[in-house]
Amino acid sequence: MNSKKTVSAVLATALVLSVTSSAAFASNSSKNSADYVYGTMKISYHDFYLGENVDTTKGVTSTDYVDAVSSATMNKYTNQNLNAGTYTSENADNTMGYINGVIFPVKVSAEDYAKLKSASNFDELGFTELTEVPAVYKELTVDNGVLSFSEAEGKTETVDANYTFSTSSKYGDYQISFSNVNDIFNDNVVYGVVLETAEGDDYGLYSQENIWKNTKLAWSTGFTTEAHGCPLRSEPYEAIMGETLDNVQYITANGIYNFTMNQYVAIKHNGSINVNDAYITDGSTSCLVSDIPNDFEPQVTVEGLDSTYSNDKLNFTNAVPNKYTAVLSDAKGKYASVSTDFTLKTTAQASLKDGQLLLDDKTDGVADYISAFTSISITDPNGGVIKYIEKEKGKPTYTADIFDANGVIDIDAQYTAATTTGKGASAVTTYEYGPVFGVDGEYQIVIQANGYDTATLSYTVNREPSAPESSEESSNDESSNEDSNVVSDESSFEPSEPSDVESSEETSNNEPSEVNSNTDNTSSTNTSNGKDAGTVATGANETAAGIALVFIAAALVASILYRFKKS
Repeated sequence: MNSKKTVSAVLATALVLSVTSSAAFASNSSKNSADYVYGTMKISYHDFYLGENVDTTKGVTSTDYVDAVSSATMNKYTNQNLNAGTYTSENADNTMGYINGVIFPVKVSAEDYAKLKSASNFDELGFTELTEVPAVYKELTVDNGVLSFSEAEGKTETVDANYTFSTSSKYGDYQISFSNVNDIFNDNVVYGVVLETAEGDDYGLYSQENIWKNTKLAWSTGFTTEAHGCPLRSEPYEAIMGETLDNVQYITANGIYNFTMNQYVAIKHNGSINVNDAYITDGSTSCLVSDIPNDFEPQVTVEGLDSTYSNDKLNFTNAVPNKYTAVLSDAKGKYASVSTDFTLKTTAQASLKDGQLLLDDKTDGVADYISAFTSISITDPNGGVIKYIEKEKGKPTYTADIFDANGVIDIDAQYTAATTTGKGASAVTTYEYGPVFGVDGEYQIVIQANGYDTATLSYTVNREPSAPESSEESSNDESSNEDSNVVSDESSFEPSEPSDVESSEETSNNEPSEVNSNTDNTSSTNTSNGKDAGTVATGANETAAGIALVFIAAALVASILYRFKKS
C-alpha cells in the first residue's frame, strides 16, 4: 500500500457458514504461541480493503458497507476454480448470487481471541485455528465488539512482469493482462488485488467482477456498466483516470507480489469516429469525428493503409481490398483512443480455371485476396459441407491450406479439425485430420473475403488411373500397385503417416504393403501368395523359356544318338 494503516470496522452480523479455505505457510513456520493465535476467518471485502488504505465506501449501496460482487450467472460465483478463497450468499429467490468477501488468515492475540470466541456470532465468522504461521496474514484486534484488520503482512516479492494495458475491454473500461507469471499463480489463491498510483491513491479489485483467472484485471469507470449480465461498479475507480499506475499488488496465499509499472491511465470520453466503406479506386472516404473533449487534438491512423486525415476525409493511396481499423487518438496522449472498422472494396470477380484462382481472369491481386479470406465453405460430391476458417459455436473448427501462396488449389490438402470440450483449466482440445478433396467429383467452393463479393466456384477432382507398367518395370519395382487409382483415393482419406512400406528388395521377399488392404477382390487375387501382378507375369515367362530349353536339349540328344549309331 502507499501508506500502512490499521483501521476499524463494525463486526458484520450475517455471514455465510459453508466455505472453507486453505493457506500456505511460511518456511519458518512455528506452532501457535501462548501470545498469539493464527487462523482463517471470513472477512468482508469492505473490511479487507479498508485495511489496505482503500476507500471502500465508494459505490457501496448498503449502510453496513457489506459490498459484494453480484453474479447473475449462478454457476460461476460459487466456482472455487474461478473464485478461490471467497465466501458467497444468494438472494431470497435464488436468482442472484453474491461474493461477499474472502476467507483469509489472521493473527490475533490470545486475549483478543478469547473476546472473539465469547461473541454470540463467533460461529458465523468461520474461524479455523491454524497450527503454523501462514505466509500472509492480517493482524486482528478486538475492542468493545469492534474488529480491526491491519494491512496484509508476510512474504513480499517485487515482480517485473510482462503485461498489456488496454483502454477497452468486454469486462470493463480498462484491462491489464499479465503474461509469463504461471510460476506465481500455479497452486496459489488470489484473495485481492490493489491498484496503486503515483498520485497516492489505492483501488481494490474484486474476484470475478475485476479479477478473472488471476492474470486478467478489468474495471469500469462508468462507460461500461455491465459484463455478461452482471452490473459493474464504477464510482470507486473514476478517479484513476488521468493517474499513473506504478504498482499492482496481489495479495495471495503464497505471498504478496508487487508488479511494478509506469502506466498512464488515459482518460475515457464519449468521443467517436465513423468511417464509411468505399472502393479502393475512390481514393478517399468520409471520416467523421464527434463528441471529443475541447482540448482533444484528433489524429487518425490506419494500420496497413497509406492514409491521411483532414477536413472530415480519410484520403488513401495504393489500397488493397480488406477490412481496416481507423484509430482516433489524442496527439497529446491525455485521452484514451477510440476506433472503428471500415472496408475498402473492389469490383474484381473471382473465378477458378484449371485449379488456379483468378481475379477478373488474372492472377494479379490473388495474394491480397487470399489474405482477406474470412471463410471458405466446401460442398463435396456427396453433399457434405465443411466451413473452413470460420468458427461455429459447438462445432469443430476446421482449418486447411486449400490454396497455395499463388492461388493454386492443393488437391492433396489436409484439414485439421479442432474440438474443445470444457472450459478454463479443465479445457481439452482434440484434433482430427483428413483430406479436403477426399473423393472424385465436383466440389462447390464458396469464398467470403473482406472487400470482395462472395464467390461461388466449381472444381472437379478426377484422379485418373496411371498407365500400366511393363513386365520388366514391374519386376524391378515390387512396391508398385496394379490399381493406382485405388491407392490414390485411399491415401487421400487418411492423414499423413510415416510410411511402413519396405524397400523394393525387402518387399520382394515379404508380404505386400498394407497400403492396398482396401482394394477389390480382383486386386487381392492378383497379389496372392505375396506376389503382385508383375511378379506373376514374370514367372509365366520364365516357365515358357524353360519348356523351350527342354525341347532344344531333347533334339540335341537325339542328334547325337543318331550320329553315334551311324558310326
